[in-house]
Amino acid sequence: MSKKYVYELFVGDYLITKEKDIMLSTVLGSCVAVCLADKATGIVGMNHFMLPGWSGSNDATYCLDATSRLITEMVNQGAPADRLRAKVFGGATMFRIGKKNVAESNISSIFSFLSQHQIPVEAAGTGEGCARRIYFCSNTYTVHVRSFGKALHPAQCDSEYVTFG
Repeated sequence: MSKKYVYELFVGDYLITKEKDIMLSTVLGSCVAVCLADKATGIVGMNHFMLPGWSGSNDATYCLDATSRLITEMVNQGAPADRLRAKVFGGATMFRIGKKNVAESNISSIFSFLSQHQIPVEAAGTGEGCARRIYFCSNTYTVHVRSFGKALHPAQCDSEYVTFG
């Protein structure tokens, strides 16, 4: 029996791989993770960012820096940008900074960025008020989600979304 590996990502991390039978995992509150895949080459990648927009200094804790780096590295490893498909998770309303809702800004920022880069979003589980742990499976391109706190509203779930535990 072969070993299965789980690679854990934290804020500001991203990972790209061609390895099969692994999982990329992270825990999300108001942060967002983007899972990208090119099924033809088998290249997958995931990031985990905390803040919307650009940092101005290539800081991967920001949405646009993190996602630009993820796309660039995947293209450099052989995944054509026009074949990338996305799944987006996180952006729970955990807290507000003044009148700003960081989670809503993260969600808006990533969906706008992916649309501008013509990367289709095949699945999403964003918003609500609960943290999530996601597991992105490299060989099936599915994302499994475990929610913490309250149950996710059915409207927040789609056919790629499996909640366990």
